[in-house]
Amino acid sequence: MATKYAAAILLSLQAVLLAWGAVRHSPTYDEVAHLPAGLSHWERGDYHLYRVNPPLVRMIASLPVWFLGADTDWSRLDSVIDSDTNKRIDFEVGAEFIAANGPRAFWLYTFARWACIPFATIGGWAVWRWSRKLYGDGSAILAVALWTFSPLVIGHGQLITPDVAAASMGTLAFYLFWQWLREPLWRHAYLVGAALGLAELTKTTWVIAIPLILTLWLGFTGIHCQQRWRQASQLAFIFGLAWFVFVLGYSGDGLFKPLGEYQFQSQAFSETEPVDQDEEVHDVRSKNNRFAGTWMAGIPVPLPEQYVLGIDVQKANFESTTLSYLGGELRSQGWWYYYLYAVGVKSTCGALLMLVGVTIVRIVTMAISIANPHRRNVLTKDEWIVVVPLIAILVTVSSQTGINKHLRYLLPAYPFAIIWISQAVRLAGAARPKLRKYGHTAMVACTAWAVSSSLWIYPHSMSHFNELAGGPRRGDQHLINSNIDWGQDLFYLRDELDKRGWRGVGMVYWGRFDPRLAGIEFDLPPRGPFEATSDARGRSRLLPKPGRYAISVNHIRGYAFLAPDGNGGLAMPRKDAYSYFQRWQPIATAGYSTRLYEISTTDVTELRQRLGFDNLPDLKIAINNNLSLDNSHATTVTAIANESAFLLGCADGSVKRFQLAEPMQQRQSTTDGEANRQGVELMPASTHSVAALASSPSGDRFVSGYANGDVFLATTETAREASSRIRLGTHDSRITAVAFSPDGTQVASASNDGIVQIWDTNGSGLSASIDCELTTTALGWVTSNQLLVGTGDWKTGRRGSIGRYDVTGQWLGDLENSRHLIIDLVATKDGRVIGRNHTGELSIWDGITGKKQFTLVGETARQLSLSSDERWLAASVATGTIRIWELSTGDLVQQSKLLEHRIEEMAFVGTEPVLIAVDARGNAHEISITLDETRPTQID
Repeated sequence: MATKYAAAILLSLQAVLLAWGAVRHSPTYDEVAHLPAGLSHWERGDYHLYRVNPPLVRMIASLPVWFLGADTDWSRLDSVIDSDTNKRIDFEVGAEFIAANGPRAFWLYTFARWACIPFATIGGWAVWRWSRKLYGDGSAILAVALWTFSPLVIGHGQLITPDVAAASMGTLAFYLFWQWLREPLWRHAYLVGAALGLAELTKTTWVIAIPLILTLWLGFTGIHCQQRWRQASQLAFIFGLAWFVFVLGYSGDGLFKPLGEYQFQSQAFSETEPVDQDEEVHDVRSKNNRFAGTWMAGIPVPLPEQYVLGIDVQKANFESTTLSYLGGELRSQGWWYYYLYAVGVKSTCGALLMLVGVTIVRIVTMAISIANPHRRNVLTKDEWIVVVPLIAILVTVSSQTGINKHLRYLLPAYPFAIIWISQAVRLAGAARPKLRKYGHTAMVACTAWAVSSSLWIYPHSMSHFNELAGGPRRGDQHLINSNIDWGQDLFYLRDELDKRGWRGVGMVYWGRFDPRLAGIEFDLPPRGPFEATSDARGRSRLLPKPGRYAISVNHIRGYAFLAPDGNGGLAMPRKDAYSYFQRWQPIATAGYSTRLYEISTTDVTELRQRLGFDNLPDLKIAINNNLSLDNSHATTVTAIANESAFLLGCADGSVKRFQLAEPMQQRQSTTDGEANRQGVELMPASTHSVAALASSPSGDRFVSGYANGDVFLATTETAREASSRIRLGTHDSRITAVAFSPDGTQVASASNDGIVQIWDTNGSGLSASIDCELTTTALGWVTSNQLLVGTGDWKTGRRGSIGRYDVTGQWLGDLENSRHLIIDLVATKDGRVIGRNHTGELSIWDGITGKKQFTLVGETARQLSLSSDERWLAASVATGTIRIWELSTGDLVQQSKLLEHRIEEMAFVGTEPVLIAVDARGNAHEISITLDETRPTQID
């Protein structure tokens, strides 16, 4: 009885630890996708989302959220189903779910986590019960203690991911199977079948359970067992009941679909090579089903359709050459010993010592038994039921070296290992009297070490590394990803930033949802690596900048994967993009997954000198004035060439001219809210807003494009007089861009209708029309005879290019590797082209030849502007943030968060220069820039 009470107390304590950890940690990488996937199962009755694992755990997790109610949008899922593709959209739907529910989503994930705590309790009961029957009460207490305080179990048992549930339900199924082997009664067979079906519904790892059970049954019953054939009928019933429970978990969805009708993507099931991805297979190329056209094509598959497709996706992931990390090394293929290494550094030292000790003792005693047949001390049949699944899981996961990332894949083997360790109590009691005392003392010491080591790091149990590995602060020297950082410490990071008063940090977060929902404003830091090329411009453009940073240890160790960009999107840093932070010591950590740095100008200067680079020029940037628009909202801006003046287009259709009043060095700064001078109205208000503006090379004329598709040409001085305005023509949709040719004789206009029109400025009308098929987003002239057109698909962002055309509309080819939706582009006087696509990547091409010269920086830039002397390139980055590069070197020389709202349009004005920025609220801001080239830059 005392054993039962002790086990109940320990498991209750574990439930409390899991419940509190569920509150304190942010949704982890995979959890983001699991919860909406579970909701889709309940609300829609389909199982497309997160098909790589069966649905039981996420359905249990999402049940309380379903009752509580949550905002969901299944339009993305509907589009994938309607297109009949295998494209994975789990994480996109997850990010949209969190965004739709806002901060409330974090509590929804907490409730979902609480619903999964009973899985850990079931696992604890199974190891307690099994150990007790095998080795006695003392062993049962040791087993449940090791399970209760295992850092891996605590770390993942508080999540809605299926790893702990798979470990618990698999152990329960094998325990009941062992009971049935000892007493092959029908009531036991019912329990085994139900438990086995539920275990199969937790994780695809247990696909090995059926052959394991069959093998163990044959070995347990023996060759000459007279009851074998009577047991065979019960075993068949067990498998049949397990199949029924499993199919019921999918509601029979897609059952008995013919094998030849599946669309596979793995090499194992198709005839073409798999698509290599950096993490998981998210998209599918057209592939052949290797069974189509064969006699097997018509075979009905007795499994749910989404389960079969999920196994195929998992197989494709294992086949892909993804990056794996171990002991400080990143490589495209893993290591056969990855999981042995991981167990060695992440398990508590106390548990490891007991595991090694018990194993050595049993091996020695078995060796003695072999040498002396009169002393029988070999593994019993009962113990084989524990040892075989343990070894089988270890061998299975170790054989998949294509995706060495997560020790949690080995979690289903942990309960069997704990049961094996629990015999330490019996072995210590069976020792000789002189050794018995030492054995018990060592076992108690090891248990105390294991428990204290786990509680010492709690609630950061996921990041646990043992003392021999250097503890969690050095954990990233051994392993990364879910072994230390799975995005779980965002709340701790927020609290640490608030405590320090840091706002607008440079951050790289390991997750798929926007951290701004947790109250963290951030931007991506500059990316490395710095030694990637010997070209000074190529290296210098990527150097770090002074500032405050919060960086995921995964990225510090060079792992390349998607990261939120601070502007609601995702960026894809290259390998080793942020490994340069290894050069500095962090001043703090959030949990053990995110490191905080305060990088000074001195730090950066020393690094630049060490790498052989000059100091950066010092650009100081600040808001100088806000402009009065008479209650109009600005929509676009352009500089007037050869003047210290600019034009603002407004939402009411008016165009206003503003003059820079006096030289920059004489101008006195005002406060943010103080209005500057009034503008001169050149175009009157109308019913349609101004969508695009451009000044002629001579500065005497401008072209304006409107939301209704109209295009007007006017002079910059007397445009308000109707006689001085020329309506060039119209498009069928909103104007997206306008541009003068370098000689000023032609104007190009682009529209959402996918048409580019070229007009003669002498009033003779349309000279050429270009049908680009996709939305035309940006324009630029390389020469007076060659036009650049940026295009893209706004819905997907994946299609697009920068096309080259002559003045007759003849296509001359696309710029090299100008992929994805093009957002903005600018052309220099010497024929270079700078373009920005929807991923934020800035690239430079030779506009004449179309050859790509280099990628300036892979950041989340929005709008671009080039100074009149073409020395400076400015880009709006995140909300209210401006970055400025020195174009000749590619150096990022300034980064400042100046405005409260996102910058929609901006333009350099004058020769000093000055930036005019239009924000998302329609406010226009005049931003001063001063230059001191004698000192290195400091970035706010």
